[in-house]
Amino acid sequence: MRRLRFFIVLLTLGFSSLVFAQQFSKQYDKAASAYQSGNFAEAEKLWVSIADEGDANAQYALGIMHLKKEAYHSEDTTAFRYLVEAAKKQHVASMFNLGVAYWEGRGVARQPEKALNWWEVAAQRDDAGAQYNLGLAYYIGEGRAQSIPKAVYWVQQAANNGHPQAIALLVTIQNTSTENTQTAGKTTEPEKLEIMPGSDTGTVQGKALVASSDTSAAPDSRIYLSNKTTILHAAPDAKSAQVFTLKAGVSVRAIKTSAGWTQINVPRSYPVWVYKTFVQDIGNGKGKIKGNNVNIRPSASTDNKISPPLGRLNDGQQVRIMTRRDSWVQIMPPEPFPAWVISQDIQ
Repeated sequence: MRRLRFFIVLLTLGFSSLVFAQQFSKQYDKAASAYQSGNFAEAEKLWVSIADEGDANAQYALGIMHLKKEAYHSEDTTAFRYLVEAAKKQHVASMFNLGVAYWEGRGVARQPEKALNWWEVAAQRDDAGAQYNLGLAYYIGEGRAQSIPKAVYWVQQAANNGHPQAIALLVTIQNTSTENTQTAGKTTEPEKLEIMPGSDTGTVQGKALVASSDTSAAPDSRIYLSNKTTILHAAPDAKSAQVFTLKAGVSVRAIKTSAGWTQINVPRSYPVWVYKTFVQDIGNGKGKIKGNNVNIRPSASTDNKISPPLGRLNDGQQVRIMTRRDSWVQIMPPEPFPAWVISQDIQ
């Protein structure tokens, strides 16, 4: 089995998304501007002044600067101290990076169990990197007892939140777990391994909301893939967003082909993203679409190369609200949308 890596890249300083106390905002903005222009010395001086006053965002920024060796006399122990202070104030990015420090032994003795404790806290606050790491730890049994169901659960949450490696890890978990089951001579399916980016496990009946004009001429096809699972994409391009997974042997209907790719109907709904302006929260985890021809996308982005529109929803259609991110809402649509698969994987 190929070596799997934990997601330990330090989070970048997302200035626009940080929420900080009003009395520190001007000072923080000046520090952020200095940092972005490469004037690390000035940024550090300004952040130190408000970090000492207890500002969690400045403490986080200084912690990252020390870990990335951008601060004057950078020290891992200083980074660790700043991250602890910010994490105690419920700063989620600091919680993730404090887990990194414990995992790698930076500024503190390496303690995988404590790393996972912090990643779990951050994961419960919807941090995708922490969710991915927690799932991987449960899968390989490092820092926690191995648990495939828990691994699948947390990696699914990471996939829901757009983690770039999560779907590939879900496929790996399914394939290796299936192989282990067959080797042991069992005939039943491994527990809870029907995996996909979303948490909806019910089969949705009915035609897709968006279809090609040549569907009547397309034959029924059967998914076939030697490694047991295939990844479906938003567009006929390997660089486009991954939206779903299917096991070998699932019957689907081909819609159209394009340059070695086939668009197929998908048997289950999967999570998609809609700009928040077009979703009205009606309570109990449900929402209602506001407006006609509302684009839905595979990720929280309007970049048509990686996140092209999958289709459209219309005014009044009810959806299930999954999560929110900045100006976007992740929903489960009432019916599934088509997706693309490499044509050679279909027989």
